[in-house]
Amino acid sequence: MATIKRYPWISHFLGSPTGYVVHLQKGAVKHQGVGQAFWFRPVNSVLSEVPVDDQELPTLFHAITRDHQDVTVQANVTYRFVDPVAVSTRLDFGLQTPGAAPATGREQVSTIIGQLCQSHAIDQIAATTLAEALERGVSQLRIVLTEALRA
Repeated sequence: MATIKRYPWISHFLGSPTGYVVHLQKGAVKHQGVGQAFWFRPVNSVLSEVPVDDQELPTLFHAITRDHQDVTVQANVTYRFVDPVAVSTRLDFGLQTPGAAPATGREQVSTIIGQLCQSHAIDQIAATTLAEALERGVSQLRIVLTEALRA
């Protein structure tokens, strides 16, 4: 996690090896990268820190098989951001002052990946019977989710 030391009119940012920081000053990129350290003016700067290490997302949901049986699907998704600059422009990974509401980037990513996994898994399970799901459903579902998330 990055640290920010505040002084009367200027602040110092010290990045971490697992966070890609994008520093925008007056709308232009001033600094970007992993492990950055720089001085900035909080009045005209925006800082976003996107994690570049592996992230884990456990997910759990219910689905109905072709023969109308309720099954519970539990999955653990591991993901990593390939283009942190694009992520910082699309999702809110802004660094906040202490006491402010936390940035919602991680929650947005969790929601997107969870819904994507759920929709593909429900489609796969709806096409199989309970016996098929118990026999080879885990391996089939793993393949379907891996292909969906890579796309």
